[in-house]
Amino acid sequence: MKTWRMTFCVSLIACGALSANRPENQALVESYFRYLLGQQISVQASGLAAGAPAAIQAQVNQAAEQWTGELMNRVRTSLEQQLKEDARSKFSIFVATYTMAEKDGDIAYLGNLARDTGLSSPTPKTYTEFHDKVTTGWLKSDVDSGAALLGEIQTWMDVQAGNPETPPLSAWLGRHSRMVATPTTVAKAEPPRPTRRNALRNAEAAPAEFQGDEGEKPAAFDTFAQARQERRQRALEEAQAGMEQVAAERDAAEREYAAKKTAAAQAEAEAIKRQADKLAAAETEALEQRKDSWSNKLKGVLSATVGAATGAFSGGIGTEAGTRLADAIFNSD
Repeated sequence: MKTWRMTFCVSLIACGALSANRPENQALVESYFRYLLGQQISVQASGLAAGAPAAIQAQVNQAAEQWTGELMNRVRTSLEQQLKEDARSKFSIFVATYTMAEKDGDIAYLGNLARDTGLSSPTPKTYTEFHDKVTTGWLKSDVDSGAALLGEIQTWMDVQAGNPETPPLSAWLGRHSRMVATPTTVAKAEPPRPTRRNALRNAEAAPAEFQGDEGEKPAAFDTFAQARQERRQRALEEAQAGMEQVAAERDAAEREYAAKKTAAAQAEAEAIKRQADKLAAAETEALEQRKDSWSNKLKGVLSATVGAATGAFSGGIGTEAGTRLADAIFNSD
């Protein structure tokens, strides 16, 4: 087994599973652990809402999926920036190698990995120590963000259970956002465009100066034809002016209606935000305590993800895990 593993690892290194490029190796390790963190957020969020009504479960799952989706997009971007067109294959190979080494307790591989990623001061002696270094170091901000999300969800569910006027979870989570427009940013209706009630008069040519009889006068039939043509031209211009007037008035009315709708929507959003702020203010201490509790729990779970437990979160061991994780990250669209 050891001989096979050594040959297997050498071939993987030759294929680019690990290289002398520390940023690439760090990107591989970070991506793997971020995937495990994303899985944990989904699992824990589902657990929180397990006994809740379907509508509550749907909101919780949506929030967890959005958070995890954004994390996976960052993972993919990081891998593609560091590994270019080989990102998918190298990540798949790394996960296969790492999960097998962890399952077998391969300390030699762990030492090489720690050195190649800059986590060798001091060198972790167990995979649990390696997990802890990654989780409390590179993933600290992600763990804090995930813990904050779970704490918010838990607090929202408690508040919602006792107060039917609690805003939806999306509004609760979005209360920190400053994207809600202030009254000065609400679109204003543009004034109606100037009417064209005198368009026909303005379009008419000035009367010609009177001139005496200078020659042969046109025949009566020609005069009648010319007059009829002029009447038709005036009628056409009048119709065009009327249509333009109607279009201008309709455009002004639509702009005013849109502005009113926008103002109403902004006012409603601001009211919901104030309600969320008011309810959350009473839960500030509980939110902080829950965030700390979730942070410790996530770190503990990720640090303990060793051996068979790794397969439960990564979807298998070895090549199976590598393929599934690569699919999850690069097929997320």
